[in-house]
Amino acid sequence: MTRITILTVSILISVSGLCQKANITQITKLCDDLIETSGLIYYDNSYWTINDSGDSALLYRIDEKGDINQTISIANGKNIDWEDIAQDDKHIYIGDTGNNNGNRYDFTIYQIYKSDIPENLADKSILAKAIHFRYEDQPENLQPYAHNFDCEALVTLNNQLGIFTKNWADGKTNFYLIDPQTKIAKHQFTFNSFGLITGAEYVKEEDKMLLIGYQYINQTQLPFFLMITDFSEESKRKETRIQLSQINGEQTEAICLGKNGMVISNEETTDLPTSLKKIELTY
Repeated sequence: MTRITILTVSILISVSGLCQKANITQITKLCDDLIETSGLIYYDNSYWTINDSGDSALLYRIDEKGDINQTISIANGKNIDWEDIAQDDKHIYIGDTGNNNGNRYDFTIYQIYKSDIPENLADKSILAKAIHFRYEDQPENLQPYAHNFDCEALVTLNNQLGIFTKNWADGKTNFYLIDPQTKIAKHQFTFNSFGLITGAEYVKEEDKMLLIGYQYINQTQLPFFLMITDFSEESKRKETRIQLSQINGEQTEAICLGKNGMVISNEETTDLPTSLKKIELTY
């Protein structure tokens, strides 16, 4: 859970492209066991989430009321600072990639088979493949909440795992692909997100990247949504950013596509409970 008192970036930018606004409606509150929800996917007609540091190595299936109706324990896993979930056709990936303090240099992504999850909603303990990695360019002696090697956003992209950093130092984000042979996260590009990226979802069919995050200004979270179209084609890549002022104060943590369309989650803060919300873009 991120409890911070640091001013990160105070720049607001106008929205590019045709998309001008996001309408936000609440789907459901989440139960008390998910107050640190951090990561979201939609699979098997259900939303799935995790808690970040402080919880056990557990993956949760959520019902329509925001309650847990199945729990998968990762038998060989440890929740140091779980931050996001991604999926492909056969697997679910859980990213233990949080690094607020800058003192972690080795990170883990847990890969589990979807076929290992009981269809009858029974709880189960399963083994995961642990994919360990390091950044190719992370320096030593980083200062807490003042560096660019934190990460809360995990995606699958063309049979590879990709991560977006949460840059405390410069308010940008770096995109890395994890080399499956060397287990090194290799830098691909940097763009100015004007805030902290906390969740991502790649839409393969449209080559579109959906990102969620927030600015932290005067001890208040100011959420934003960011969409990158033609993500795989550098020459065509275009960013569209919208401030989600309707939910100022919420610590947005994850984003996914599900039966409700585009859905985001937030963790509990002093005044606001955890919840799932739907985002609809207007043009």
